[in-house]
Amino acid sequence: FFLNNSLALHLASCKCKGYLGKEILFRVLAKFPEATRNLDKKGMLPLHRALDTEGMTAPSFEVIKMLLDAYPEAVKQIHRSTKKLPLHFAVHYFSDVGICNAKYIMSKYPAALGTLDYREQLPLRRVWYPV
Repeated sequence: FFLNNSLALHLASCKCKGYLGKEILFRVLAKFPEATRNLDKKGMLPLHRALDTEGMTAPSFEVIKMLLDAYPEAVKQIHRSTKKLPLHFAVHYFSDVGICNAKYIMSKYPAALGTLDYREQLPLRRVWYPV
């Protein structure tokens, strides 16, 4: 079902802060693992939503790992309007957790490093030019 243009797993993915948030995500994933493959009305997978928190804090590594364990091919899925891979979203965070997430995603899909988004920018451009 949709709520504010999102599926339950998408909402859990982007709101998963702290222990309770991770527990909710874990329970939703256990009940509906196939939901990791579903796009919301904005064309985002739960992994995209978890990583695209609009400049807020980076999602925990455990959240990213849970989502990728359930759907490993998500690292290769491009968001349709921004043409961003999960790595493009992950490099927005310059914290230890954000760097850990980006490194993990790179290890799962090294070709992402050479993929341009809709602005024709590589993911690691944000490291050198954060604006």
